[in-house]
Amino acid sequence: MKKLPSPITQKTFEEVVYKWMAIINRKESGSIINLSGREQPWRVNQFLQDKKIINQLSSSQILVVDLASFSIEDGEDFDVYLSKNGQQKKEQLVLFILNADLLLAEKKSLLSYLNSLPLGNPCYSLLFFFNKNITLSHHLKKLSSYTTLYQNICFYPHYQKADVDQFLFYLEKKFQTRLSFSLKTEIFQECGGYLWLIEEAVRYYSQTKDKGSLFNHEEMKLRLRIIFDEFDEVEKRLLEKIIKKDQLFDEEEKECLDYFLKIGLLKKSGCFFKFSASLLEEFIKEEVSKRTKITLNEIQAITINGIVVDGFFSRREKRFLKYLLNSPNTVVSREKAAALIWRDEVEGYTDWALDQFIRRLRNKFEQLGLPRDLITTKKNQGFIFINH
Repeated sequence: MKKLPSPITQKTFEEVVYKWMAIINRKESGSIINLSGREQPWRVNQFLQDKKIINQLSSSQILVVDLASFSIEDGEDFDVYLSKNGQQKKEQLVLFILNADLLLAEKKSLLSYLNSLPLGNPCYSLLFFFNKNITLSHHLKKLSSYTTLYQNICFYPHYQKADVDQFLFYLEKKFQTRLSFSLKTEIFQECGGYLWLIEEAVRYYSQTKDKGSLFNHEEMKLRLRIIFDEFDEVEKRLLEKIIKKDQLFDEEEKECLDYFLKIGLLKKSGCFFKFSASLLEEFIKEEVSKRTKITLNEIQAITINGIVVDGFFSRREKRFLKYLLNSPNTVVSREKAAALIWRDEVEGYTDWALDQFIRRLRNKFEQLGLPRDLITTKKNQGFIFINH
């Protein structure tokens, strides 16, 4: 079997790992942030297989400790592990701590031990690999005393187009399939720099050749759910505000926004922000809309999850919307819609004015966390309010 090409570009790989090497060469420690537990073993293995890198670190012994698979619960367990494995005659012992997110919960008892290792042993360097951003305020409050974690911070970038193109080339060889230029473009637009989502799209296509379900089959939905659940609560809150175009961010949300812009998960688009992965954006929209219900209360006031929002809509918007809420799943002709909206002024309405009115109403739905397609256009018929 032919050797597979590199999954990411050499340029990105070198930019990333030379930062790790600089920490090791200074005999310091630090944390790599935004590298998922799924990808950590692959990038670390790529690091260890690079002969050029290993030659430059010839005086160092590197041990990889995966907290998710090692039966290490406390300092005593770690001492036993080091006594068995850290015996090479080297000037420096480098520990790559994978799945370090576990130190925030299940294996928190190891933090004090690991923090003290390089303090008492200058020849030790520890690199902690986190998916979570431990520089956010709510993590810093709990972790700031563990100085080894924060001696150096490296943010792992969200992959850009050059790396996605390289990864697609790698997957074509791996799955022995061919992807058209247009399909590659669509995969990048939908999956952004999430290699895990890209791999699932190519795997599914190679097996089924089904483009219709490429981004909404069950395995893809599961991966999106896992990725979303890995965000901290404050990060989820921010992303949901981005979806609703709500820019009233608190201080912690502003921290998250700066971080997401730094790694490339979000990008500035005019006055607002856009996701680099459309699939993730659509997934979060669905999550928000599931929890957001628009109804009329007993006095016919418009409510969102029981909270009156009449003041959010204009007089004409309220009149039209209340009619729709009282007549769900029923087609309303354009003429009827115009009569409801403009009443005595209906004679002067135009199709363009009606379409603009519906567009503004849909924009307000989006700001409230509701799906735009609550009001669906029926060609040559009118509009229908879909009561989900």
